[in-house]
Amino acid sequence: MWSDRQKAVLESLGIELWYKRSPVAETLAEAEPAATEPELVTEPDTTHDSVHEPVVEPVPEPVTEPAPEPVSGPVQPVAFGWIKGESLVLVAHDPWEKTLERFLKDVVIQADRLAGAESNPVSGEFRWPQVLGESQNPERALRAWFDKHVTQTGGPSRWVGGSSPIVQELTGLLPGFQLEDVGDLSSVLKDPDAKRLLWQRIRNKK
Repeated sequence: MWSDRQKAVLESLGIELWYKRSPVAETLAEAEPAATEPELVTEPDTTHDSVHEPVVEPVPEPVTEPAPEPVSGPVQPVAFGWIKGESLVLVAHDPWEKTLERFLKDVVIQADRLAGAESNPVSGEFRWPQVLGESQNPERALRAWFDKHVTQTGGPSRWVGGSSPIVQELTGLLPGFQLEDVGDLSSVLKDPDAKRLLWQRIRNKK
């Protein structure tokens, strides 16, 4: 053991004194738990609620199919000549020959006289379409012609007779169109049988 004087001398010289630890001290030192760093406890993040918000899925936009394009095709023109009296109308494919037109006007005059009506026949032409881009259905134009030249206000409709080709064409285009087949009008000047058939149909008209 060092005396107090010796300890003072050694400490003044900067000599650190060491002491042998007793067995009891060593046992206590071993039993003491080593110092450990404090454990970092992380608290749960409460900034967001634990209840999940409902997930809204985007609604797909409806698929709009393009409208079908109208079927385009060549417009089949409709054309015919007509002669109108007080009691009947005659129609045939144009162009009218002047000689045939004069003859048919005489026929209309005689038919009006049989009906007891004064007659002043007029003639004209129906042509459709008149302008480009017009509807591909001539029904509206034909009905307008029918209302103007066939239907009579306050009286019976005029009787309508026509050549076989135009009869077939008009009755196909305008259902309900009352048109009497009077044979081939273009041949009445040369064919006596065609002329008799025409006159017979006119006399028997209803």
